[in-house]
Amino acid sequence: MAPLSGLARFYEAAPSGVYPVRASAAAECEALWRQAKALGMKRLATLHLDDEWGQSLRDDARTTALSLSLAQPMSLSVTPGSPAQALSPLLERARTADVVLLLTGGPAAAEFVRQARRQGLRAVIMGLSSTATELLQPLGAEAYGLQFSQVVPSPWSTSLLWVQQYQAAFKATFRGQHLSHLSLEAYVSTLALAEALRVAGPQPTRDGLRAALSNHSVELDGFSSHYLDAEPRGSRYVDIALVGHEGRWRQ
Repeated sequence: MAPLSGLARFYEAAPSGVYPVRASAAAECEALWRQAKALGMKRLATLHLDDEWGQSLRDDARTTALSLSLAQPMSLSVTPGSPAQALSPLLERARTADVVLLLTGGPAAAEFVRQARRQGLRAVIMGLSSTATELLQPLGAEAYGLQFSQVVPSPWSTSLLWVQQYQAAFKATFRGQHLSHLSLEAYVSTLALAEALRVAGPQPTRDGLRAALSNHSVELDGFSSHYLDAEPRGSRYVDIALVGHEGRWRQ
């Protein structure tokens, strides 16, 4: 229930037994490519790990770009654990791109952004929501201007009642810690699981929980997630946030 990943395999038909709450990575790629297209950016690139996980995300990025009548993104693949020097040819190729979409948030991605900044690459750098947490801290001030898709509303919002309830619960439980998109995503996922357990009855079983999730919806103001027609599709909510000064989000 509610994996914190948007991999395509988690959005397959109900027999998979996986019930995502958040939007898929494909939906995130689509939102980011739409943003790039609206800004007149035509030369696209993706930075991804050269493994099964990275290739799946690369395929999502390619498929959504083509669905928007954009050119196929240039693939910048990096082997997990590669030294910083291995990024040099990727950075050279990225000089021709208008936008680079980060599909990984590990050390390689942080070093790529760092070197791109220092070498004056003109490309706008965007990233999936799953990469943001891994990048902000190591990059510090160099994260300024990065754009990320987000699969939940702003955790600092004062206009949504359920987000206000999250804020109150978080501050009461995690004193001194900061609100975040990731913790709000976990909060929404917990709400979805709690509702499914309520529907499943006082003595829930695996089969009972799966039955409760069939044709089930989570409806919140400004956010919904559903498993209709025996197809666990999760949410379609995707927004775009910009990293401002001192690492503050603008969404």
